[in-house]
Amino acid sequence: MSTSVEQSPDRAFSCVEGSPYRFSTDDFYRMVDLGILPKGNRASLWDGLVYEKPPKSTAHAAVGSALLMTFLRADLQGWFPSFDNSITIGPDRSPAPEIAVIRGVPRDYLERRPDAADAGLLVEMNDEIIKNDIARKRAAYASVGIPAYWALDLDRSAIDVYTDPIPSEGRYASVATFAPGESIPLILDGRTVARFSVAESLVLRQHSPGN
Repeated sequence: MSTSVEQSPDRAFSCVEGSPYRFSTDDFYRMVDLGILPKGNRASLWDGLVYEKPPKSTAHAAVGSALLMTFLRADLQGWFPSFDNSITIGPDRSPAPEIAVIRGVPRDYLERRPDAADAGLLVEMNDEIIKNDIARKRAAYASVGIPAYWALDLDRSAIDVYTDPIPSEGRYASVATFAPGESIPLILDGRTVARFSVAESLVLRQHSPGN
């Protein structure tokens, strides 16, 4: 395991076409509920703009399924894993991380979507998002106090774990990289409730230039 101090990125959005129309999370969820967005669309909202997430590679889909299985087997003690679902982290930001560990039970969210205060962990894979976007989103997660963020790097067969958010600075104070042969502690409400084997989480990955 390697450790270092994470620095906050500084990246501005620009558009040569002028000012785009921006949606609020309320607008976005209304479009979802009314079926305006195509069914099966893996859409997310970021800074008021609606994005369609690209199709998953075979490796991404397999590793995501394996990871979900490890979370479902764990005793999360008052938390549950939400897979590829929206979470509100601001008035115009609603990402859909691979896994979100949410407080309570699913029925608590029949009439509302979880927000940053409900989340104990967000997990994403960086084979579908360019590095700068990962850094930008990570800074946003730290800014709203998400306690932990895991970035699965399929190319390196490693998991980068970010903890100890500093909201005022938009960064995580600590980052550790876990490789096969190591296990990651999942800490919720200050308690280690489970440990996840990196090898088990990534074991289904089979590198292929076409994936």
